[in-house]
Amino acid sequence: MKCKKCGAELPIDVKFCDICGCPVERETYKQREKRDAEKRKKVKRRAFVIVPLVLICLSLIGYKLWDMFWLKTIYLDRGYSMITRVSVDEYKKVEIGMTYKEVCKIVGGRGKLESIVGTSKAGMRSYMWGGEYADKKNNFYSEMSVRIDNNSKKIDSIHEYNLLDAEEILANHNNDTEIQYKKYAKIEIGMTLKEVEDLLGAKGVLQYSSSTKKSNKLTTRKGYRWVGPSNHSIIVDFENDIVESANEYGFR
Repeated sequence: MKCKKCGAELPIDVKFCDICGCPVERETYKQREKRDAEKRKKVKRRAFVIVPLVLICLSLIGYKLWDMFWLKTIYLDRGYSMITRVSVDEYKKVEIGMTYKEVCKIVGGRGKLESIVGTSKAGMRSYMWGGEYADKKNNFYSEMSVRIDNNSKKIDSIHEYNLLDAEEILANHNNDTEIQYKKYAKIEIGMTLKEVEDLLGAKGVLQYSSSTKKSNKLTTRKGYRWVGPSNHSIIVDFENDIVESANEYGFR
């Protein structure tokens, strides 16, 4: 018990303070109950603020530890900030039927969530990793992506774009050839690359390459470019090395 005036400690049964002589006001039962209730309210208010903050901090710590375990290699270059890179050798190790975590272990980091289709149980989701040569400086885009079945949690298909043939594409990035429009008109669906090159009289420049592995079947797609006068060009798309479509730009 303390004196309300000077704060001195007082025995329970005194009526006046021994230090300052101030009369001692004894606390009633109701006053004590009110004081205890106020203390309980303060404790609840503090818990209401502190508990969520603790949970948020624990979540951030857990996320950081997960990053340290999975995200071993992060590249902070322009165009692919915070995206883990995948090499050709790593891509070849990824197989249909693997889980997302197994792919993360092979690549050394998480993929970027690109899309979610359907529900959490019956849909699909796609993750993307940047190719090892991809960046804005070279004006070159390359990637690997996987599509995962939300029901089985396993990879349904694997896709790469400008990854397997990245070095060839970059080496021939500005290699132009002379062509004529009348030859373009003779390109037919079903031709092979060699037949198109013989027809146009020049080798095509590989512009892009992609492949998709699905249900143990590999489908490849490649696009070749032939450039003519005034930068006019012919683009021919091949599926499994057979002409799928042909387009001309600037001739007409």
